[in-house]
Amino acid sequence: MTLLLAQVASLFTAPWLAAAGAAAVSIPIAIHLLSRLRRKREAWGAMRFLLEAYRRHKQRLRFEQWLLLLVRCLLVAVLGLALAGPIVRGAITGGLGPGAGRSVHLVLDDSLSSRADDADGQSRFDRLKATARSVIEALDAGDTVTLYRGARPDAAALTGPRLDRDQVLQALDRMRPGYGPSTLPAALEAVRASLDRDRVSPGDGVVVLLSDFPRSAPYLDEPMDDALAGLGERARVLAVRPATSSDNVQIESVAPRRRMVLAQDDASATIPVQVRLRRFGGASDERAAAVEVAVLDAAGKTLATATRRPRLGAGQSVASVNLDVPVAFDGVVGGEEGRTLLLRARLEGDDALAADNERTAVVSVRSRLRVGVVDESAGAATGGGLNAGGWLRLALQPGAEAGANGAMRVSRMLPADVSARALAELDAVMIVRPDLLPDTAWADLGAFVRAGGLVWVFAPAVETTATWTRAMVGALGVSWRVGMDVLEPGVDEPAWSLDAEAPPPEALAVLAADWADLLRPVRVVRRLPIASVPDAAWLRLEGVADGGVLLAATYVEDGAALLLGTALDATWTNLMTKPLFVPLLHESLRSLLGSAPGREAGESLAGHRPRLGRAWEGVSLLTRVLAPGWADGGSGGALSVGVQEPIEEPGVYGAAESPGLRLAVNVDADAGDTQTADAARLAAWLDGLGPWEVLEADQPAAVLSRADAGTPLGWPLLCAAMALLLLETWLARVMSHAKAAERRTWTQRILNTVRHLRHDEPLRDSDADRKGAA
Repeated sequence: MTLLLAQVASLFTAPWLAAAGAAAVSIPIAIHLLSRLRRKREAWGAMRFLLEAYRRHKQRLRFEQWLLLLVRCLLVAVLGLALAGPIVRGAITGGLGPGAGRSVHLVLDDSLSSRADDADGQSRFDRLKATARSVIEALDAGDTVTLYRGARPDAAALTGPRLDRDQVLQALDRMRPGYGPSTLPAALEAVRASLDRDRVSPGDGVVVLLSDFPRSAPYLDEPMDDALAGLGERARVLAVRPATSSDNVQIESVAPRRRMVLAQDDASATIPVQVRLRRFGGASDERAAAVEVAVLDAAGKTLATATRRPRLGAGQSVASVNLDVPVAFDGVVGGEEGRTLLLRARLEGDDALAADNERTAVVSVRSRLRVGVVDESAGAATGGGLNAGGWLRLALQPGAEAGANGAMRVSRMLPADVSARALAELDAVMIVRPDLLPDTAWADLGAFVRAGGLVWVFAPAVETTATWTRAMVGALGVSWRVGMDVLEPGVDEPAWSLDAEAPPPEALAVLAADWADLLRPVRVVRRLPIASVPDAAWLRLEGVADGGVLLAATYVEDGAALLLGTALDATWTNLMTKPLFVPLLHESLRSLLGSAPGREAGESLAGHRPRLGRAWEGVSLLTRVLAPGWADGGSGGALSVGVQEPIEEPGVYGAAESPGLRLAVNVDADAGDTQTADAARLAAWLDGLGPWEVLEADQPAAVLSRADAGTPLGWPLLCAAMALLLLETWLARVMSHAKAAERRTWTQRILNTVRHLRHDEPLRDSDADRKGAA
């Protein structure tokens, strides 16, 4: 009913006059009813003949009365409508349905960059909201409004089509900026779908883009989707000007250089941390920053802090800070199960965007790792030397007396002992005789790596064809292509050397300073050819035509898999006796264990669904246990979200079912670019939508005025009222039932009056006059 009344009111320049005219229709009806009030009857003789005549003409007289009443009511109504100034736009063809007003779609960008403050201290988002409010208030009464989020692709439409301005404004007031990147194309696709679904006619749709248009928005450099290419012809597109650029320094990332930290003893550990800073704008100036790094326990209690003050030089937009944070625990570390710690890096001081001045990460601290070595024998000396299993145990657990008290607890396993039950007691498995593993063992190893374990396969020191590679690739689910025949250098060619010019993989970044020196002494004379994707190649041979991949590594769901293409045997390589061997094993284990995407030491971005690993199975609800220091006073609050839903707020989340699990949710660092797109680049993107116009934020009503002012119906309705007035006069005369001799025209009456006035005679209706009138 409210929708109908508002749409009807939009058809008049003065709706209250239309309402008054409609109410005035009751005046003729009231007069008609009052004229029929009963009076006291006085019987007299001649009345009998009049009643008889009345009964004979009763139906005709009643019809004449109703007809005259209808004409009088129409006269009053049409006169009131004419004075109300009706205007016909599209409603005369579309009725009083949705076509009576425009379909307005407001897309409000709530990305991270909209949180930036301007020079006067007001955030960009607040300015965009103020413009949205002005737009809503400037619309006609019959226009419907739909509000969209510009950075929430999973739930773009915040409201359905609304005619009630209060409801839309209330939804607008409840909006808060998010922490992710701008996704305007996704919101525009939702707008296009709504226009098609509601069958909005071209020209009746209006799309208003309210965004700060950050410079790093990826859609600005992407080709326009075909579904959006004709949006400008489908609806009227209005866009505000980009916001004013501002300078911002953010913490781009914080991460332990080793996801798995081994404690020196049961009560202390050193956490190696890397913090990366990035700045947007102001690159020509030197900038000093202060970074505080804190180590917290799973409940958020601070265990240790450290502060560094890096400087961003002129022209420098990125800086890295490496530091070691010693931590003393209250009690023991937690043995082989370990404990979960939190890293929090915070940028001190204020800048344009506070929301990206803090990031968190999760690190696992263990007293030791459990590693199994699969070999065909106990690894005793053979011919005065060590076999492959012996080399691994010596490197992982040096000293025969170290036992289980070292950083690694190494278990020896036979190929026949590999089973799901045995693997459940280990963190990593190193297989030096893969050719002896049965198919059931490969299946168990595949389940082990997907659940978060680490499997490292070494080529066996045998001359037979490596048929085991097919079973390995299939069971582990890796994309490597491994040859079955052993390759050797030519007769006159020297042994292969490692490519010392290649940078170390990210997982071995702690070895970067000595990386080239560690690689140069290593020689290889036998290997299995490995073809892998570039990112999976950790070690390469120099000058080999097939790429020379010697060590490949990749994540497999929650775990990791590695393959060394040479055997740990002196007739294959000298790797075991060179300085690279021990740090390669230790750093690979510490970096890869627990660092796979979705592991319990995992991370996610605000605004996205979390990618949780197998450790989170059975968890249905995530609860924030630690909020950023600039939000909610630093407390976790009562924020909970389902595991299948996007996590909108940053912070550290846990689960009641698994108290030791923690998930760090951070803002999208790329979305913190407070520099805005230049006008030419933005115009090129908007041109892909079709025709568009600039919406001035301080004068939205001027741009939103209808291009079609409509056709006024005031004069036609006044003419209709005049015609009804003449009709009413004629009907009243005809239905008065006076004799023709007694009826005179208005002309005859005027002439008679003038004649008597000229002769100075009293006015009277003489018989002669009546005859002349007849």
